[in-house]
Amino acid sequence: MSPPAVARNSEGRLAVFACAADGVYHTVETTTGWSEWTRLGTFACTSYPVVAENANGRLEIFVRRSDFSIWHASENGDGSWSSFATLGGITTSDPAVARDAAGQLVLFGRDVGSGLWRTWQETPGGAWHPWEYMQGEFTSNPASQPVVVRNGKDELEVFVRGPDDALYHRTQRSDTSWSDWTSLGGTLTSDPIVVLDIQGRLRVIARGPDEGLFTIEQQEVGACWSAWSPLGGSFATF
Repeated sequence: MSPPAVARNSEGRLAVFACAADGVYHTVETTTGWSEWTRLGTFACTSYPVVAENANGRLEIFVRRSDFSIWHASENGDGSWSSFATLGGITTSDPAVARDAAGQLVLFGRDVGSGLWRTWQETPGGAWHPWEYMQGEFTSNPASQPVVVRNGKDELEVFVRGPDDALYHRTQRSDTSWSDWTSLGGTLTSDPIVVLDIQGRLRVIARGPDEGLFTIEQQEVGACWSAWSPLGGSFATF
């Protein structure tokens, strides 16, 4: 099985998902332990499962198939799951997904030409919009993938490692348009991890060229960024 994805379902219980050669499996926390593994889809995945919570509290799972298309299934109100349906696309990265301020899930993926694409729910929990190109370009490392988070101003912010291995980002504005790509510098040798701190500021952690970790953070909520600073350590893989 693939590394698992974990989320809290609509009943407040932890649900674990993993991809195997013969399908997508999940198990759910019970009052006495865990349920038996249940197969949700009967196809092989070429990505890790990615799980997000819809505006109604129900989970939605996304996986990539061997033809590079993204497929998804949704949790029903009784705890069962819908069948998988395709969202199309030609993505070479694992999908990245977040819910925007309007309650719609927004999904990002890297294409075969190293550009970034996105698709989104047209209404919370509703139909999906056709894929749109977001410009930009990834590093030549084919394993690199996008990261998306909701920042302290309730805006989505997407990050990629660029062709020069610097960190780049775009921000979704309140009118749902997007800012231009902006470089945050650095020389990354891993994809970034992006988190929201207790003060509502984004912080990024990534591996640098000396195999140590480096960090950069917003100096104010939704505002300018600090310079990169080292966290030390030595990590062969990250």
